[in-house]
Amino acid sequence: MSILDSLRPPPDLRVLVTCGAGGIGAVIARAFHEAGSRVHVCDIDRAALDRLNNEVPGITGSMADASVADDVDLVFDDVQGTLGGLDVLINNAGIRGPAGPIDTIGGAAWERTVAVNLHSHYYFARRAVPMLRRSGTSPRLIAMGSVAAGTPVLLLVWILPLLIGQVFLRPYLLAEHTGCALTRDCLDNTRTTLTLALVRLFAWNMPYHAEHHAYPAVPFHALPRLHDHVRGKIANLEPGYIAATIAVNRFLFRGERTGLEQIAER
Repeated sequence: MSILDSLRPPPDLRVLVTCGAGGIGAVIARAFHEAGSRVHVCDIDRAALDRLNNEVPGITGSMADASVADDVDLVFDDVQGTLGGLDVLINNAGIRGPAGPIDTIGGAAWERTVAVNLHSHYYFARRAVPMLRRSGTSPRLIAMGSVAAGTPVLLLVWILPLLIGQVFLRPYLLAEHTGCALTRDCLDNTRTTLTLALVRLFAWNMPYHAEHHAYPAVPFHALPRLHDHVRGKIANLEPGYIAATIAVNRFLFRGERTGLEQIAER
């Protein structure tokens, strides 16, 4: 099985997507349907429900206000009738709500926002959990959220750096243990990557990862000196993150673990 195949959900899951007739909810519903799941959506927009049903007849739907407990109960009656149970709940309900000085926000708009963004998640989770407990396929409850602050500041100082940082963070984290031996010895099951001083500075010497795990009482600033003493005992030692990424990819795509020869020679 390839890595991409392992990321796909198993077929025949019974999935409920709230507010699933349009936007990201519809995208999620379609993706599960294309992966072989049986999908039910609910939405307050009848026209959107009819449009989704016409485009993807295999997806069933219920018209409901996610913030109304009685409507949620009817949704679960439909889920039981159409799916016969539940394996995955995607709690996708949410609205932007009012924004502005507190003295300009009306009480009704505030209460509506709290009802949709908070109460609805409780109503659906309360009804879904008993059904999920009866699922035999690793049940999941996923709560969605969105950024709707009316300003790009949060995007620029949090979301965008987070996304860009993943380009560097993923190889850094994968290099730590992926593809190493499955033993209890931290010098065997952890990888040390020799890298630039600037990277070591920002990472508090954590690229000396085997040393860090094998001797956790040693402070970060002493890890380079510790490395000089234990270097010959480290089974997975790479000269940089390019080499470490190659070793990780060999394991992910070929199943080849590193460091086994060094372990065998001891």
